[in-house]
Amino acid sequence: MVASGPACGWLADKWNGTQWLKIFGSLGDTLNNERATTFDNNQEEASSPFSSNIATVFAADANVYEEVKAALLALGVTSVNQLPIPAGGWGAGLPPAPQLKLAMGLEDEKNLFTMLLRIGVMASVDDRIAYMSSSPFSVLRVSRRPTAPAQDQSLFVGSVIDRTTTNTEEDLRDALEALVDAVKAHYSAGRVVQEVNSVKNLLGAQVDFGGFCYVGEVQCSGDNRDAYYSGTDPTVAFTQASDFNVVVGVNHQAFGTASYSNLVIYNGPRQVGVVGVTDVEYAGSAASFLAGTEYAGVSDYLYAYTFARDCTGLGDYCTVVPSTGWPLLPEFNPGTPQLSVAVFIDRAYVHPETHVGPHEDAILPPVQLRFSALPAA
Repeated sequence: MVASGPACGWLADKWNGTQWLKIFGSLGDTLNNERATTFDNNQEEASSPFSSNIATVFAADANVYEEVKAALLALGVTSVNQLPIPAGGWGAGLPPAPQLKLAMGLEDEKNLFTMLLRIGVMASVDDRIAYMSSSPFSVLRVSRRPTAPAQDQSLFVGSVIDRTTTNTEEDLRDALEALVDAVKAHYSAGRVVQEVNSVKNLLGAQVDFGGFCYVGEVQCSGDNRDAYYSGTDPTVAFTQASDFNVVVGVNHQAFGTASYSNLVIYNGPRQVGVVGVTDVEYAGSAASFLAGTEYAGVSDYLYAYTFARDCTGLGDYCTVVPSTGWPLLPEFNPGTPQLSVAVFIDRAYVHPETHVGPHEDAILPPVQLRFSALPAA
């Protein structure tokens, strides 16, 4: 596969002997912008992984990978990346199933695999349309001829990168709590404040990669080890148009526990993001709340960002959440409150030391504060 971005390998569908199950779980670590090798149009090593070329072989057999790699190099491709399918099982000591093997083959009841190219944060809508219109990648399926000389199989055994680092956000806990209190104090006059519980790992305590999804036969919605997902419990974010939500958390990119981070409000029932902001957009949003306190010196590592139906009077660090169009979060209706449930998701992408998502013990989850006007007397 030749493309202009990182690639990921997933098990798409699993045949369990009686029916097809949608798994959509990652088979290991992805080729993100810090791990992939890329080249420019002159067949030289690219100075940046962005707007460059990448060649990737998605294979279950190491011998086949080496053959295809050699053919690509002979054609002038500078470097070839490997995305292994762990048909030989997962490595010893790697939960949940050390020797579990995937069902390979082209028969009707064999598992289905897919490789996806994920593109994030396009500079503009026009750039996205131009990129997609350019047929940005090609995919070739290579199979050995039945008459080809026999070779000893060397099936890839799955492995994942250890997420553990000494760099954690625990030292920011007191500052984060102080920021929560400061935001409450700033907006509490004439309002009711609700603090929504946080969820440390949205994928579940035991889910680290798609092997758990395969064994448990559950849909993992394209889990990706490039990121750590934390967030808030599902709740109705706006019971009335004047409600607003301030999400308080750690700017993982600024602190150094991620290379990139963002915050998104999700339409819970439809499981789709409505609006979001990146670490660049919420940088500096905690400064005014912590000014003059003992935590003013670490305010750059934190954020306090507002989501509202109308941002008038709520400062510069605020984004409007639409109730019409698409995507949207519908207005609250007491008869169907479940349709207006929202989830705030904080993503920390690619720890700069490990080049995968940070370990859950390194991350402090965000806090959601919902402010509502006091009911009329």
